Amino acid sequence: MLRADPVTTVFTHFSPVGVSRSDRIYTTKEMSDKKISAGTVAAAFTDHLSVAMRLSVNVLIVRRGKRFWKMNTSILSEEVFKKSLQQTWAVWRQQRRFYPDWPMWWGRYTKTDSSFLYSGRA
Repeated sequence: MLRADPVTTVFTHFSPVGVSRSDRIYTTKEMSDKKISAGTVAAAFTDHLSVAMRLSVNVLIVRRGKRFWKMNTSILSEEVFKKSLQQTWAVWRQQRRFYPDWPMWWGRYTKTDSSFLYSGRA
């Protein structure tokens, strides 16, 4: 169980008549032992805050040196990829009119759009 700090006032729910907080979050002992930190994060479309917990994990990190990633360019000639890219680009272009300039459109819409997922090859 993770307990909220009784000295710090951090609210997790807001309403027109008041505020409240989650005092406890139940976890396994193993998860609690791996906790690095916990805090609240704003959540869209709700009057609640999310509670986020950072955990330490024992995972081997592979460092491969200072190399550049190179895309397998043969994918560009595959019809499935071409069709998917054309459809996605058409949707992206339609959304451009909702942004004041090109950099904002590219950064906020196209870079966060996950609809373009090529599943032709693993």
